[in-house]
Amino acid sequence: MVNNEIWDTNKLQKTVTLLDTNILSYTAQWSTDGAVIAFRTSDDRRTVIYSAVNGNLLHSFGSSDWQIGAEYGPKWSPNNLYFATLGRLNALRILDALTGQSIAQYPVDADRIDYISWSSDSTHIALVTTKSVEVGSPGSYPEEWAAGKAIRISINIVDISTGKITTVINGIQGGIYSLVWSADSKQLAGNTSFGSILIWDAHTGVLLDSYQSPPYRIISMDYSHYGGRLIIGMNTGFPISVPQNGVFTPLSLSTNTQNELNGIIQFLIPAPSLEKLQSITQSCGVQSKVQQSLTAQITANKLQIFIEKVSDLNDAQIPTSCKADLLAVAHALMTKTQ
Repeated sequence: MVNNEIWDTNKLQKTVTLLDTNILSYTAQWSTDGAVIAFRTSDDRRTVIYSAVNGNLLHSFGSSDWQIGAEYGPKWSPNNLYFATLGRLNALRILDALTGQSIAQYPVDADRIDYISWSSDSTHIALVTTKSVEVGSPGSYPEEWAAGKAIRISINIVDISTGKITTVINGIQGGIYSLVWSADSKQLAGNTSFGSILIWDAHTGVLLDSYQSPPYRIISMDYSHYGGRLIIGMNTGFPISVPQNGVFTPLSLSTNTQNELNGIIQFLIPAPSLEKLQSITQSCGVQSKVQQSLTAQITANKLQIFIEKVSDLNDAQIPTSCKADLLAVAHALMTKTQ
């Protein structure tokens, strides 16, 4: 989106101009199939949905019960059937993606809902919430901008079929800037304002893995198609520390470390395990004989044989992206066991 225009990135040509001057371009949310696009409006009271093909306004939802201050539009479900948005009274709303009719509304025990993320299979939603608590309360940390106050950041995972919260993850230090699900909907990855990248089991809430980067450097992240890698988008500005007494100061880093961190794109292998190798192998869609041959090598003492067998597979036998994920996870496991 540039100045309310939609461009064909293959031809580098403008295809549609949207005439609504009140839409906030940075809140753009594409449907999974790319056919429609939703925005919030500048008065923060309206959600509008346009055809990405011809620019026609399809739906406009104006209401006083949108959550004030939400800086993003509706979140489309991966299956394109629903979208989720926020209600003023700390509620999650699920609407029909075609008609805009409300399907369900779920209240959430929080002062604010900060982020919405659909599971890859469209069955669950993870909500990042903030709640003011007493200083020293379990899972809390001091409020950066208010002395003598504390907040608790939580992730609440909601089962869309029942509206019930199935998992609650507490004790997160720092606000969560983004939250993404793995392809099999078994893992969640989030990055915090303090620079932590955290990997959780989405069903149990158990922390599986963590990584540290300088605060305020990560601007985006996502799992690879088969879930073996996590791509991290970094800004290239000089990293800054967590504020001390309201003042931000540069982190003290060696030249070599600084140069390494200035990379715009980085990859992580989140929580590598034999179980993940098994899951990726099964989801690759390879021939049964190939799958059986690979599966037989997914043991701690046969990883080198597994790597050799995967490396020998050609593009006709295995998708390139799946091959890359399998090799990345297997090599990470080899490194852990050495």
